[in-house]
Amino acid sequence: MSHVRYWRKQKSLLVNTRPGRTAFRGPKQGKFPAVEEDLFKYVRELRSSGIAVSCEMLQFEARKIAQEKGVPAATFKASRGWVTRFMRRHQLSVRRRTTLCQRLPQDYEQQSDLSTSDSD
Repeated sequence: MSHVRYWRKQKSLLVNTRPGRTAFRGPKQGKFPAVEEDLFKYVRELRSSGIAVSCEMLQFEARKIAQEKGVPAATFKASRGWVTRFMRRHQLSVRRRTTLCQRLPQDYEQQSDLSTSDSD
């Protein structure tokens, strides 16, 4: 079927869409939703404990969960690309761990008092 014919079939859908929409793809679901659900719970638990999560950790845990669920290793590889897509589907990102705050100098209050009195 040509694109023009396909577009004509979908004319009412295309006309009624919001401006700027570029695709009609819905939310994607992975081939192994049970594995993804358990892996997402695992990520939330680690993050709530303050533990950084890496892609390698996700691959290892996903393979372990798949094995527990009886998914054959030949079917489920948990490749780097799969991890990337899993993270995109679940709005996750690998973030660098940062310090919560920087320590202020011990004489901070004295310095701030001096700076405010100088401007008066």
